[in-house]
Amino acid sequence: SRGDAAGAAADRATGLRLTPSDEWSWIARGVARQAADPTGAFADFAEALKLNPLSREAAQNTAATLSEYLGKPREAVAVLNPLLERCPDFVEARIGRAVLYGRLGDRPAALADVLAALKIDRSPPTLYRAGCALALTAKAHPADAAPAFRYLTEAVLAGTSDDPATDDDLAAVKAHPEYARLLKLAAEVRAKQ
Repeated sequence: SRGDAAGAAADRATGLRLTPSDEWSWIARGVARQAADPTGAFADFAEALKLNPLSREAAQNTAATLSEYLGKPREAVAVLNPLLERCPDFVEARIGRAVLYGRLGDRPAALADVLAALKIDRSPPTLYRAGCALALTAKAHPADAAPAFRYLTEAVLAGTSDDPATDDDLAAVKAHPEYARLLKLAAEVRAKQ
């Protein structure tokens, strides 16, 4: 029943103990344990890819696990490269790779992916990640901070769920005067929601 937190936790634990039998079940289990058990999640996505080597979702989640939970951005890019060759308009992978290139200091590749992603999609998550990619490149190229803040501001005004106050990808621009304005704007937008 609704509100049964203990029952929900027990059901989740039971589900995680079961061995998946299809691509989507492997992906679902991997997503469910990404944060607590990223190595196990990585193995689950590998099983999904065995069943369907062309699975966009399994490849995307593999890259996310590598980059966000296992600290392996280069390996994540290596997963995204063939995915984007097959699916060049897969925005989530394209803008995710832009951020990874930014973290790796590859400005030309980051900028190319930002521009390609924004031609396809200007939703709040894409705009926010475009801003993050450019905030990362701004560390070595300070002029990138201006477009980074434009994208971040547009994302905040459009209601992004991302929080610029806690985002490590924005570390290089925290001393910039626009950062304080962005945080104030984000707080104002959240207060109105």
